[in-house]
Amino acid sequence: MVANGVYWWKDYSVDSCPNHFPIFYGQKLEGTPTAYDGQPSSSVDAKPLKLGVTYNVFMQGDGANGTGRFRIRADRTAENLPPETINNALENTN
Repeated sequence: MVANGVYWWKDYSVDSCPNHFPIFYGQKLEGTPTAYDGQPSSSVDAKPLKLGVTYNVFMQGDGANGTGRFRIRADRTAENLPPETINNALENTN
């Protein structure tokens, strides 16, 4: 997952996830990691964010999900960016 650019990834069972929004980047999450075929799901510990890089966010919960994009400016403030369309996102990966 890291080789594909993932900076933070946690997968917890909805039934045992007592975390509530807002979730902050890198925070310690409570609950039971999701298991697939008896094996815990993959995870990636939070990596330091880089200035000027655009990051995509995806969150999924019990019947709800959300996405977003942001980057850290040179003055170390966060800039929220408008969502990309699927077509633009696909064009940017080629």
